[in-house]
Amino acid sequence: MHLTATTLGLGLHHMNQITERIDRDTAAGHPDVFAARWATLLGRPASTGLLSFRIGHPERTPGLSPRRSLDDVVTS
Repeated sequence: MHLTATTLGLGLHHMNQITERIDRDTAAGHPDVFAARWATLLGRPASTGLLSFRIGHPERTPGLSPRRSLDDVVTS
């Protein structure tokens, strides 16, 4: 999905902090604020979400990902 969005000139930003916050609040016994908002916004329980993200037209060109070379991670 991310590669397709990029091909179409769109930016995609993963937002895992939403689901992490729901899990953290649940584990800590805090009020369930984010799951309720998720359900209201999307019409589905937060527990059905696998990934949330923002998508749109980037305002600037992102920098290159600091990846290691293939030789650094693959052995023969």
